[in-house]
Amino acid sequence: MVREILAGGLLIEARPRTGRKHQIRVHLAEAGLAILGDDLYGKRGSPRLEVPRLMLHAVRLELLHPMTRAPLVIESPYPEDFRQVRAALGVTGARARTRRG
Repeated sequence: MVREILAGGLLIEARPRTGRKHQIRVHLAEAGLAILGDDLYGKRGSPRLEVPRLMLHAVRLELLHPMTRAPLVIESPYPEDFRQVRAALGVTGARARTRRG
């Protein structure tokens, strides 16, 4: 799902079926939408922007607890380097909006 359209790309919310980041990377690259900083499937970045690593982050994980089978939700704020790249790209908001569905 496209969250924001930026001058140099898109902010996308992805919901992988397997939980593997490789799935997201491959499918986006095949569509011509490589993830910023992806050395394997895309370009490292722009000469105007320092990209320290793959700009892929799991903001929220939802799963069943392996022992109790109770729903488990784990949320993780963006790391500092990720926030810096987002700010340099002009991404608005502190976090990507998430919705269940």
